[in-house]
This record gives sequence, C-alpha cells and structure tokens, in this order.
Amino acid sequence: MYGTDINTLLVYQKSQQGTGLGNNIWKKSGNQGNLWVQATVTLQPQTGGYKVL
Repeated sequence: MYGTDINTLLVYQKSQQGTGLGNNIWKKSGNQGNLWVQATVTLQPQTGGYKVL
C-alpha cells in the first residue's frame, strides 16, 4: 500500500455457508509507506467453518 493512488484494504470474515462479504473485521486506508507492515486481526467465534476475504 504505497503511492498516491492507494485506496482501502478491507478484510472480511463470513460463515462458510454465508452469502455476501460477511463482516468487515479490519481495514487500512491510504499510503502506508514503502515497507512491509504487520497487522493482527482477531477472528470472531463461529459455529462451523468460516472464510476470511
């Protein structure tokens, strides 16, 4: 996420059988610099499987 034309990176969690994108659990917007940045996301408990998008 480096440069002047950077928008937003979104991470979603949804149930395995769910439709749509699910719940937004993390986002980062704009220029973050020319380097790797680590982030941690806490996943919500789910009954059954889930997908991270």
